[in-house]
Amino acid sequence: MTFRHLTKIAGNVVDVTQRRLPSPVRDLALRVPVCFEPHPNDDILAEGWNLIFLGYLSALPTAPIREIPKPLPSQILLFLENIWDYAEGDESGLSG
Repeated sequence: MTFRHLTKIAGNVVDVTQRRLPSPVRDLALRVPVCFEPHPNDDILAEGWNLIFLGYLSALPTAPIREIPKPLPSQILLFLENIWDYAEGDESGLSG
């Protein structure tokens, strides 16, 4: 399974999932980008996460913005090759 194909499948799953959310939740969820990576990068692993980590939510902390040096925007990272391994190579396992 190529990363390109995994990205296409994951994009479809994310779209369907977002459409199924109740309207107020969907409106908020659509503001948070969902990004796809094959595996966690070294910065994420340096935080102590396991190499087989499936996804990561980067969200603004509850502290006032002025107290956070260069806050990153909120986003969801999905590690598609890890998810593929978790699904044991079964494409139907990618949708839930």
